[in-house]
Amino acid sequence: MRDYEPELALRAGDDGLDIYRRIGTQIHRYLKPNGALLLEIGYAQGPAVRELLEATGLFAEIMVEKDANNNDRIVTAKRTAEA
Repeated sequence: MRDYEPELALRAGDDGLDIYRRIGTQIHRYLKPNGALLLEIGYAQGPAVRELLEATGLFAEIMVEKDANNNDRIVTAKRTAEA
């Protein structure tokens, strides 16, 4: 795996969520109201990433989508109009 993944992808902290925490603390600066955020996630990270995004208070809709093997794969989140 280390031969194929970018180095940053392999250094996501002890729980693998560091990049999502950084996104959560800075997304308000980059994503306009009514904008959409799409994230590729690890196979079991859906609940944790959803929780991190919910904690920002910016999103009206957060959905965890499964891949063909029924694993968590994509999180989509729509920013509220007034956030």
